[in-house]
Amino acid sequence: AKDYIDKMVLVNEQSIALGVLRLLEWEKVCVEGSGATPVAAFIAGLLPELKGKRVACICTGGNIDSTVLGRCIERGMVYDNRLIRFKVVVSDRPGGVAELTHIIAESGASIKDMFMERACGNKKQGA
Repeated sequence: AKDYIDKMVLVNEQSIALGVLRLLEWEKVCVEGSGATPVAAFIAGLLPELKGKRVACICTGGNIDSTVLGRCIERGMVYDNRLIRFKVVVSDRPGGVAELTHIIAESGASIKDMFMERACGNKKQGA
């Protein structure tokens, strides 16, 4: 097999997740992680000698569970800086959360999920 292999590269999981996402978005092709590895190698810049050349990537294997696919999409978006997680303290007054969401909307972002824990959230009523 060594006669047929010119170079071997190691691709990390983040790049593979981004490869799965890119193939879904650009080519409308759903592949498992191993199938996205050739594209991931290019995205990660592991094959600079092929830049500007015509290259065919063999992307095989569409056997991916829907929950794994969802995690790959999320991880790819995180790696692509399109999805972030942050913690913020908002004053517990009327309009506090509205002010935060307004600031986020003004920046052009949207909220995927929000968790709020009120100051007295763990106290039992009447205690």
